[in-house]
Amino acid sequence: MAELTPQMVQTPRLAMNVWTSGPEDGRPVLLVHGNITTGGYWRYVADLLPDDVRVIAPDMRAFGRTEQKPIDATRGLGDMADDVHGLLETLGLSGRGDLVAAGCFAELQDIERSFAAADPGIENEPNAACCYARSDKHWATDPQGIRWEGFHSRGLLEHESEAPVQQQSGASCCASTVSAALKPKANAICCA
Repeated sequence: MAELTPQMVQTPRLAMNVWTSGPEDGRPVLLVHGNITTGGYWRYVADLLPDDVRVIAPDMRAFGRTEQKPIDATRGLGDMADDVHGLLETLGLSGRGDLVAAGCFAELQDIERSFAAADPGIENEPNAACCYARSDKHWATDPQGIRWEGFHSRGLLEHESEAPVQQQSGASCCASTVSAALKPKANAICCA
């Protein structure tokens, strides 16, 4: 598949940087990134897709080159969902029956089964407790040896102590050797 190429797309809501590859008239596949990354994150997935697929991978609001607009946290993912809807409308793809969004757990399970059938070497870590969240995690290693984490958070944890210190990957999660040093001491005056 062709390399992902970035372009700016002005939607009714904001200017979005959108990474695309594949033929203009190809079957559209929308790939949406998570925290602290960009649409370019999907380049390794795009390389594995058939040549007749049109990859559309936007940098979400406040990430990458997309316009830096505030997020209304009281709406959960509402702003981001509306941004994607605005992008699809601008690209003439809204209302397409062949575009599927994972909007429920059953759909997420179907997607997971599809990935498993493709056997991309994904390690599953179901029901992991990390970073104040209970999540189903999925780890993959790209061709350069970099490990990537995908996850579906299922709920919040009240206390950090509910989370394990060591994960399967050997990396620390939620805790570090310096965390105790960063905690304020009793009777300490901050910023004095």
